[in-house]
Amino acid sequence: MFTACSSTCPIQGAIFQRVQSLLPKDRAHQARLLSISIDPARDTPRELKVWLAHFGARSGWTAAVPASTDMPQILQLFSLGRRDISDHATQVQIIDRSARLIWRTGALPPPESVVDILLQLTAKMT
Repeated sequence: MFTACSSTCPIQGAIFQRVQSLLPKDRAHQARLLSISIDPARDTPRELKVWLAHFGARSGWTAAVPASTDMPQILQLFSLGRRDISDHATQVQIIDRSARLIWRTGALPPPESVVDILLQLTAKMT
């Protein structure tokens, strides 16, 4: 995501907002949501904080921006071989505590699908 985006990133934010609202309180602390900016030149910690506040992000949802020098590795890690900031992914990826990719969407997923997978994972942790 990036905070100046006016197309898919606000939708991604709304999906995470809904995911947080759907997670049962007794399981919410076991799931962490991470929005990673792909615009390290403009997305300051302040901009990320404002972006999260816009969606009413609660504890457990963080936004981060990698260093510019780390962007090639981040883009490669998430299979985003894009060079233009306007050409960015709409994927949601779920990674377990062992750093294994559990689930990846091809496009913007329904929040309920994300919650279902998170609940399955957190059930294994209890």
